[in-house]
Amino acid sequence: MKLVLIGMMGSGKSTIGRRVAKELNWAFYDVDSEIERVQNLKIPEIFALKGEGKFRSLEKEMIQKLSQKDKVVLSTGGGAPCSAENWKALSQEAVILWLKASPKQLLERVQKKPLEVRPLLKQGISPLEVITQLLNSREKIYKKADYILETDGWTIPEVCQKILDLLRTKT
Repeated sequence: MKLVLIGMMGSGKSTIGRRVAKELNWAFYDVDSEIERVQNLKIPEIFALKGEGKFRSLEKEMIQKLSQKDKVVLSTGGGAPCSAENWKALSQEAVILWLKASPKQLLERVQKKPLEVRPLLKQGISPLEVITQLLNSREKIYKKADYILETDGWTIPEVCQKILDLLRTKT
């Protein structure tokens, strides 16, 4: 079994995923970090040098590889579940959980880092508009998750505990 965390940038997938994996004594993998490690480039550099299409191809390969593992927590990039091939790989023997947050909350979280590390936010319109548009376009896919956990107003430890409680009822 594995836990797959999906959601928008800033939803807490990596931070929460690391903590939950530690509690479960499982491995943790952040798909984007693994791509950066293998490519020896940061995600914004991949976008700039190779384009979003190449990034999505690398993402698909990494998801195929990581989805074969057991007793892992996987943090996906925000757009990763939108590919039917990725969804199929991610859902094999997994619990998929959408960490849902409002656009305003997501913006507050992503603004803690320079926006340059978020290539999709550099589209010439306000970051809040970009986040809202992306969320609206992805929500239909995200809703297919096994569980949806609304995180607005919850602390990281509280969200982690909710996930652990949920997983304990599954096993």
